Amino acid sequence: MTSVTGYSQVFTLEEASQILVGTHVGGEPISHLHGSPARAIVPSRRGSFWVKWLSEIVVLDSIGQILVHPISIR
Repeated sequence: MTSVTGYSQVFTLEEASQILVGTHVGGEPISHLHGSPARAIVPSRRGSFWVKWLSEIVVLDSIGQILVHPISIR
């Protein structure tokens, strides 16, 4: 999971199954300060792991692929 800022986090498949992608809070779009247009919400992790300004979500079948997978920031 990567942000437009280049910040990224890796999660296990178990954690990934709980991740939500938030675009609104209380019926209103989230603000830029809080990660607009989309941010990750990861119930099992602290807020510092909640990637703001999402640009890419990649699902891999092996942790070894992370080392060679290019990150593209759009």
